[in-house]
Amino acid sequence: ESSLRASIASSRSESALARGSASSRASHRSAALARYSLDTVSARETADVATKSALDAAKKEASDRADELAEEMQAGMDKVRTEVDENVKDLMEGQGTLEDALLEKLKANTEADEKRQEELEERIEKAVDELEVANEKRATEMEGAREALANELTERIAAEV
Repeated sequence: ESSLRASIASSRSESALARGSASSRASHRSAALARYSLDTVSARETADVATKSALDAAKKEASDRADELAEEMQAGMDKVRTEVDENVKDLMEGQGTLEDALLEKLKANTEADEKRQEELEERIEKAVDELEVANEKRATEMEGAREALANELTERIAAEV
Protein backbone atom coordinates (compact mmCIF):
# COMPACT_ATOMS: atom_id res chain seq x y z
CA GLU A 1 0.00 0.00 0.00
CA SER A 2 2.74 2.35 0.77
CA SER A 3 4.34 1.66 -2.55
CA LEU A 4 1.03 2.23 -4.24
CA ARG A 5 0.72 5.45 -2.41
CA ALA A 6 4.24 6.36 -3.30
CA SER A 7 3.49 5.47 -6.89
CA ILE A 8 0.28 7.52 -6.91
CA ALA A 9 2.08 10.36 -5.19
CA SER A 10 4.88 10.07 -7.70
CA SER A 11 2.36 10.04 -10.56
CA ARG A 12 0.62 12.99 -9.11
CA SER A 13 3.94 14.75 -8.64
CA GLU A 14 4.90 13.99 -12.26
CA SER A 15 1.49 15.06 -13.41
CA ALA A 16 1.70 18.23 -11.31
CA LEU A 17 5.23 18.80 -12.62
CA ALA A 18 4.04 18.28 -16.19
CA ARG A 19 1.11 20.66 -15.61
CA GLY A 20 3.47 23.16 -13.98
CA SER A 21 5.90 22.83 -16.87
CA ALA A 22 3.05 23.22 -19.38
CA SER A 23 1.73 26.14 -17.38
CA SER A 24 5.22 27.63 -17.27
CA ARG A 25 5.57 27.24 -21.08
CA ALA A 26 2.11 28.78 -21.52
CA SER A 27 3.11 31.63 -19.21
CA HIS A 28 6.33 32.10 -21.20
CA ARG A 29 4.33 32.09 -24.46
CA SER A 30 1.84 34.54 -22.94
CA ALA A 31 4.69 36.73 -21.74
CA ALA A 32 6.38 36.50 -25.17
CA LEU A 33 3.06 37.28 -26.86
CA ALA A 34 2.52 40.16 -24.47
CA ARG A 35 6.06 41.42 -25.19
CA TYR A 36 5.39 41.01 -28.94
CA SER A 37 2.10 42.88 -28.58
CA LEU A 38 3.80 45.60 -26.57
CA ASP A 39 6.64 45.70 -29.08
CA THR A 40 4.10 45.89 -31.93
CA VAL A 41 2.14 48.65 -30.21
CA SER A 42 5.37 50.43 -29.35
CA ALA A 43 6.61 50.00 -32.93
CA ARG A 44 3.30 51.33 -34.25
CA GLU A 45 3.46 54.27 -31.87
CA THR A 46 7.08 54.88 -32.89
CA ALA A 47 6.10 54.58 -36.56
CA ASP A 48 3.16 56.92 -35.97
CA VAL A 49 5.44 59.42 -34.24
CA ALA A 50 8.01 59.05 -37.03
CA THR A 51 5.29 59.42 -39.68
CA LYS A 52 3.88 62.48 -37.90
CA SER A 53 7.38 63.93 -37.61
CA ALA A 54 8.02 63.21 -41.27
CA LEU A 55 4.66 64.75 -42.23
CA ASP A 56 5.35 67.79 -40.05
CA ALA A 57 8.79 68.16 -41.64
CA ALA A 58 7.29 67.77 -45.12
CA LYS A 59 4.59 70.33 -44.29
CA LYS A 60 7.22 72.76 -42.96
CA GLU A 61 9.40 72.21 -46.04
CA ALA A 62 6.40 72.69 -48.35
CA SER A 63 5.38 75.81 -46.40
CA ASP A 64 8.93 77.19 -46.56
CA ARG A 65 9.14 76.47 -50.28
CA ALA A 66 5.73 78.06 -50.85
CA ASP A 67 6.94 81.15 -48.96
CA GLU A 68 10.12 81.23 -51.07
CA LEU A 69 8.09 80.90 -54.27
CA ALA A 70 5.71 83.62 -53.12
CA GLU A 71 8.66 85.91 -52.40
CA GLU A 72 10.21 85.09 -55.79
CA MET A 73 6.88 85.72 -57.53
CA GLN A 74 6.41 89.01 -55.66
CA ALA A 75 9.95 90.07 -56.55
CA GLY A 76 9.31 89.12 -60.18
CA MET A 77 6.01 91.00 -60.20
CA ASP A 78 7.68 94.04 -58.64
CA LYS A 79 10.41 93.90 -61.28
CA VAL A 80 7.87 93.61 -64.09
CA ARG A 81 5.78 96.44 -62.58
CA THR A 82 8.91 98.64 -62.40
CA GLU A 83 9.82 97.81 -66.00
CA VAL A 84 6.27 98.56 -67.15
CA ASP A 85 6.28 101.86 -65.26
CA GLU A 86 9.63 102.79 -66.82
CA ASN A 87 8.42 101.79 -70.28
CA VAL A 88 5.23 103.81 -69.87
CA LYS A 89 7.29 106.78 -68.67
CA ASP A 90 9.65 106.43 -71.65
CA LEU A 91 6.69 106.07 -73.98
CA MET A 92 5.03 109.16 -72.56
CA GLU A 93 8.28 111.13 -72.83
CA GLY A 94 8.70 109.87 -76.40
CA GLN A 95 5.12 110.82 -77.18
CA GLY A 96 5.72 114.29 -75.74
CA THR A 97 8.89 114.64 -77.78
CA LEU A 98 7.05 113.43 -80.88
CA GLU A 99 4.20 115.85 -80.24
CA ASP A 100 6.70 118.68 -79.78
CA ALA A 101 8.50 117.72 -83.00
CA LEU A 102 5.19 117.49 -84.89
CA LEU A 103 4.12 120.87 -83.53
CA GLU A 104 7.43 122.43 -84.59
CA LYS A 105 7.09 120.86 -88.04
CA LEU A 106 3.51 122.11 -88.29
CA LYS A 107 4.64 125.61 -87.31
CA ALA A 108 7.48 125.48 -89.83
CA ASN A 109 5.12 124.23 -92.54
CA THR A 110 2.57 126.89 -91.66
CA GLU A 111 5.22 129.61 -91.78
CA ALA A 112 6.52 128.26 -95.09
CA ASP A 113 2.95 128.13 -96.45
CA GLU A 114 2.33 131.71 -95.29
CA LYS A 115 5.61 132.85 -96.88
CA ARG A 116 4.72 131.09 -100.15
CA GLN A 117 1.25 132.65 -100.03
CA GLU A 118 2.76 136.11 -99.47
CA GLU A 119 5.23 135.57 -102.33
CA LEU A 120 2.39 134.36 -104.54
CA GLU A 121 0.25 137.38 -103.63
CA GLU A 122 3.20 139.68 -104.35
CA ARG A 123 3.78 138.01 -107.72
CA ILE A 124 0.06 138.27 -108.52
CA GLU A 125 0.05 141.97 -107.50
CA LYS A 126 3.18 142.56 -109.60
CA ALA A 127 1.62 140.70 -112.53
CA VAL A 128 -1.59 142.72 -112.12
CA ASP A 129 0.40 145.95 -111.92
CA GLU A 130 2.44 144.98 -114.99
CA LEU A 131 -0.78 144.02 -116.76
CA GLU A 132 -2.35 147.36 -115.87
CA VAL A 133 0.76 149.18 -117.07
CA ALA A 134 0.75 147.12 -120.24
CA ASN A 135 -3.00 147.75 -120.67
CA GLU A 136 -2.52 151.48 -120.15
CA LYS A 137 0.41 151.46 -122.57
CA ARG A 138 -1.64 149.48 -125.05
CA ALA A 139 -4.62 151.75 -124.53
CA THR A 140 -2.37 154.77 -125.02
CA GLU A 141 -0.87 153.20 -128.13
CA MET A 142 -4.33 152.31 -129.43
CA GLU A 143 -5.56 155.81 -128.63
CA GLY A 144 -2.53 157.22 -130.45
CA ALA A 145 -3.13 154.85 -133.36
CA ARG A 146 -6.82 155.83 -133.48
CA GLU A 147 -5.95 159.51 -133.42
CA ALA A 148 -3.36 158.94 -136.12
CA LEU A 149 -5.92 156.98 -138.16
CA ALA A 150 -8.55 159.63 -137.54
CA ASN A 151 -6.08 162.34 -138.55
CA GLU A 152 -5.10 160.41 -141.64
CA LEU A 153 -8.73 159.83 -142.54
CA THR A 154 -9.48 163.48 -141.88
CA GLU A 155 -6.55 164.48 -144.11
CA ARG A 156 -7.70 162.12 -146.89
CA ILE A 157 -11.22 163.36 -146.65
CA ALA A 158 -9.98 166.94 -146.65
CA ALA A 159 -7.69 166.17 -149.59
CA GLU A 160 -10.56 164.73 -151.51
CA VAL A 161 -12.87 167.55 -150.83
